Amino acid sequence: MKRRILFVDDEPNVLQGLKRVLREMRNEWDMDFVESGNKALEILQKSSFDVIVSDIRMKEMDGIEFFKKVMNLYPKIIRIVLSGQSDKEFTIKSSHIAHQYLVKPCDPDELKSRLSHIYEIQGALSNNSLIDVVSKIKTLPILPTIYTEILKALESFDANTNDIGKIISKDVGITAKILQLVNSAFLGLRTRIVNIEQAVTYLGIDIIKSLVLSNYIFYNVDAKKNIKNFINKLWNHSLSTGIISRLIAYKENPDLVDCAFLAGLLHDCGKIIFLINFPDQYETIIESSQSKENVIFEKEMGIFGTSHAEIGAYLMSLWGLPMPVIEAILYHHFPLKYSKQEFTPLTSVYVANFLSRKNESTENDLEENPSFEIEYLSKLRLLNRLPIWQNSCQGIILEENLHE
Repeated sequence: MKRRILFVDDEPNVLQGLKRVLREMRNEWDMDFVESGNKALEILQKSSFDVIVSDIRMKEMDGIEFFKKVMNLYPKIIRIVLSGQSDKEFTIKSSHIAHQYLVKPCDPDELKSRLSHIYEIQGALSNNSLIDVVSKIKTLPILPTIYTEILKALESFDANTNDIGKIISKDVGITAKILQLVNSAFLGLRTRIVNIEQAVTYLGIDIIKSLVLSNYIFYNVDAKKNIKNFINKLWNHSLSTGIISRLIAYKENPDLVDCAFLAGLLHDCGKIIFLINFPDQYETIIESSQSKENVIFEKEMGIFGTSHAEIGAYLMSLWGLPMPVIEAILYHHFPLKYSKQEFTPLTSVYVANFLSRKNESTENDLEENPSFEIEYLSKLRLLNRLPIWQNSCQGIILEENLHE
């Protein structure tokens, strides 16, 4: 089935160039080209599209206003900015209304690659109504303590990007947002960035400060005690899983350490999405599960028909994060469903998730845990490495009230 893509630009010459460059994709995509946001909105009333690719600077209706209307009226449509402009103001604004950002001239292979990743993960969502919900998410919350710590570092006389990056890497929400922006194409980078310190260096202090200020949302500190405890434990667990995942990857493939840490930090971001968008239902899940992971997963499937793994992976695919990170998030409960028979960030995240929870409780060794899929490591011929990983991670126990 062909995907329908609508291209919007108020320069006729640019549209002609797009038609010419993308001609080779006509067997895979049905493409329409229009010269204004108003004309695009008229077409959207009559026809459905999967993707909109629009310039951000247009005279009649700029891309920011256009995408805001699209997001409200047609949230399921994937929104991609295509622009030759990369000034800070428009970059920050577009990061709140567009899923991804490409630069002119359009590279058909880059666009095809990004869209194929999104559709692959979208296919894992069994609840189509959640696609609308996830597609409308602009940002994930920052914990108040992390927000204060970042601002203090940013406002210091000797602000250092490495120090700021280390603080940011403790928070799920702002890390995901920064990686979304730095992995957009507006920087002209040839490779995906997964190291937070490196991302902060590329973006610069000014953009980071603007991003932090514009993403200042977090849960009410007066929330119910059990919800506040759940949030604190979730952030602690996410960070410890990232740290352990990085350590495991270092022992097996040092080239994967940054990707492994990022995947571990973000592996449960779907829980945040549920809590933001369905607070009453998810609070019920939290109250009835006593924070037991297998119970939470089962209740998510029972109520929503989808788990936090699928919706977390889908948001990260929309935001353009690297595929190994997305796959680790998607399969971190059922790694045997993953086709690659080799050590990947998924491997380190899967083991780290259990080891982190083992540190948080009095669970038995993983080999004795009925939920742990020993068969997965056996297929990878890595079962003999498990005792080494466990011994190496014994000392990684975060303070229980780290984020309070």
